[in-house]
Amino acid sequence: MRRTVRIVCEGYAEESFVKHMRSIYLGRRGNLALSTRNAHGKGGRNVLRYALTPSVRAGFDVVAIFLDSDTNWDDSQRKIAQQKGIHVLESDPCLEALLLTIAGHPSTGDSANRKRLFAAKFGAEAHEASVYALHFEQAVLDAARGRVPVLDRLLKLIGV
Repeated sequence: MRRTVRIVCEGYAEESFVKHMRSIYLGRRGNLALSTRNAHGKGGRNVLRYALTPSVRAGFDVVAIFLDSDTNWDDSQRKIAQQKGIHVLESDPCLEALLLTIAGHPSTGDSANRKRLFAAKFGAEAHEASVYALHFEQAVLDAARGRVPVLDRLLKLIGV
């Protein structure tokens, strides 16, 4: 039986990262169908609201949300997600911070600072799909899995 997973991403950067991971880890494996949807920003509350839409959830065994924790996201939204059976993948405070950590470049400061640091280190912004193929190959992701819990949860969600 084929397992179906839908990941609702906060924006283009999260969606690009998930698609990159799908291309690396799933390839042509027929036992999992992974689909993404883009909530087009506006913070965690909007991502959760979009994920709760019946047309977004219909027909999927697993629904997850992948979002930044820095905007419109708190324990009340986490509780709703848990009650509705939605897996939560949080980047704290933003995806760029998560990616810097995966690549072995821990960072501090607010989201704006981490976005600047990410662009400086990798030569592109996180929504640029090319940055993943160049800097986040499977060996980097596999090496980071044990020390980056969000990455590990994402990989487990897609059956890796």
